[in-house]
Amino acid sequence: MIPAVITDPASGQPVVVASLERQRIVLEKEVKAACNEFLNEPDWDKNMSIVDQLNRAPYLCPFAIKEIRAQLKSKNPEIEILALQLTETIIKNCPSSHAAVAQQDFMRYVVKVGTDQRQGGKWTQLKTKYNSTHLPPLHPCTHTYNTPTSTE
Repeated sequence: MIPAVITDPASGQPVVVASLERQRIVLEKEVKAACNEFLNEPDWDKNMSIVDQLNRAPYLCPFAIKEIRAQLKSKNPEIEILALQLTETIIKNCPSSHAAVAQQDFMRYVVKVGTDQRQGGKWTQLKTKYNSTHLPPLHPCTHTYNTPTSTE
């Protein structure tokens, strides 16, 4: 049975479980809205709203990363790019997210997305949309996780 109140490891403050569930649902909706396929470019208001929410409640970072990974599993390159840019924004502006982003399974999946090693990936569309200037940061990740890289 889940206790009615849990302790936030970052601040040591008690958090009511019902409140945590509401915050998680709101955060997931915001991530989906920030990665909407009909956006031509990142909506920085939505992205920074997510960052602010994660800075206020660092215990939500794993939930945000889980939802971003779900968005990365979409085969739509528009959604993938928005999810990668949201990930970058969270990493740069939310120090409490580093542990959640650095999880081995998430990093391996980001490398797979960037190098199109997924089943059914659409690297050619992603490559035309997201020019090769953004690929070099993936190369150290591929070395770390022993994944071969190819930019073709």
